[in-house]
Amino acid sequence: MLKRPDHVVTFIILFQAIGCGTTATIHKTSGEEIEATITQSDHDRLLLQDAGDVVSVSRGDIKSIDHPGNGIATLGGILAVYGAFNIALGVSKCGEKGAAFCTGVFLPVVIGLPLFISGMAIYTRSRKAAAAPLDQSEIGQPPKRNPQRSMFILPTAVRLDSGMVPALSLGGLF
Repeated sequence: MLKRPDHVVTFIILFQAIGCGTTATIHKTSGEEIEATITQSDHDRLLLQDAGDVVSVSRGDIKSIDHPGNGIATLGGILAVYGAFNIALGVSKCGEKGAAFCTGVFLPVVIGLPLFISGMAIYTRSRKAAAAPLDQSEIGQPPKRNPQRSMFILPTAVRLDSGMVPALSLGGLF
């Protein structure tokens, strides 16, 4: 798949460029753009956190919001769907072609599914913060987090006719 070192570097840079952001881009009617995390909102305003400062922006001043996570979720979804087809077509050949081939069969899903899940979690968190009602006593307070929510990835192995193949197990509580 990625045989040359420059392909690997390009792949890593692409992932960094698409998936690192957790801030929303708020496009104001005045043309100004604000990069910030949406922490809370009510029907009149959004509370944004940018470099430690909390800023209130009226909903009437907002033209549109580009929430974070949608790019990485799209990339992850495409990889996961491609990986599902790859598995459907290639898993029967794993025994005869060996572990390296079989790793290549499962790799797109192993990369794509966690990217999709993390991208959707970031996107949903931002959308929820933009739509959540705001209690007056919570203004300026950090958003409440559910400590029961978590996601984890565990290294595992899958037994095939040709032997054990490294794999990852994805789990979580939401």
